[in-house]
Amino acid sequence: MFRKPETIFPHPATARPILDKAYASEIADIHALFEKRAGDNRATTDMADAARAATFGGIDTLLIDIDTTVPGFVDDENGAVTFVEKDDAKAYGVVDEIAARALASGARVLGVRREDIPGKGELAAVLRYPV
Repeated sequence: MFRKPETIFPHPATARPILDKAYASEIADIHALFEKRAGDNRATTDMADAARAATFGGIDTLLIDIDTTVPGFVDDENGAVTFVEKDDAKAYGVVDEIAARALASGARVLGVRREDIPGKGELAAVLRYPV
């Protein structure tokens, strides 16, 4: 029996509140985990600490601001960050590089709005081990 598409798939106006609620719940769970891990030195909003952790596979979950670009470099060997005034052909986005390194080590990475990040900075990381 053939059914009309609108009976199979909800209208976007109906789906949006459901997805918004699921998203809010997921972000709240990450915030709770971040707060819990912060007490054990297993959470950071510091970009330099996050870069080092990402370089050595130490990030479990990473929230990054989707609207921010921080120009600079992350050292391949030790994860040290060098910030620059503006990006050019050599400099790249430090937050993007941290995200790429975290993803390469199996971390969960979510691009979110700044207001959804603990501390309201460029990023927040839940770490696999203390820094």
